[in-house]
Amino acid sequence: MLPRNREAAGAGNLASMPAARLEPPGGQGAPDAINFGIAIPFYRDVDLLSQALESVVAQTDTGWRCVVVDDCSPEAGVRELVAGLGDSRVDYVRNPSTLGVAGNFQRCFELLADHVGANIVAIVHGDDLVEPDFVEVMKD
Repeated sequence: MLPRNREAAGAGNLASMPAARLEPPGGQGAPDAINFGIAIPFYRDVDLLSQALESVVAQTDTGWRCVVVDDCSPEAGVRELVAGLGDSRVDYVRNPSTLGVAGNFQRCFELLADHVGANIVAIVHGDDLVEPDFVEVMKD
């Protein structure tokens, strides 16, 4: 497990996203329930991110949450891309300052584990595509 460094990861500052959107749909569930989180740390290439998000939204198992954590990308349109999906399971957070690769990964884990209650977190890079049964297979 990665060490927790809330100051470096900026976990205490969620000003870019309303706290209500970080709550899991329907609550935390039973203690043994699988709460699956998909983290997409992002810095560049909105076109590839669009394809990655399409593959996430196309999952056969719908029991997941996803957060795109924008590490102060110089590219415009990431927030609009996520909003345009129209899927409440996908959230967008922009870091208040650049955290770098390790810091952004840590922020992803903290947002999903600490604020959404995910007990399984998969990192999907912005240029990755996942198979439609990815979540289903990972839960098994």
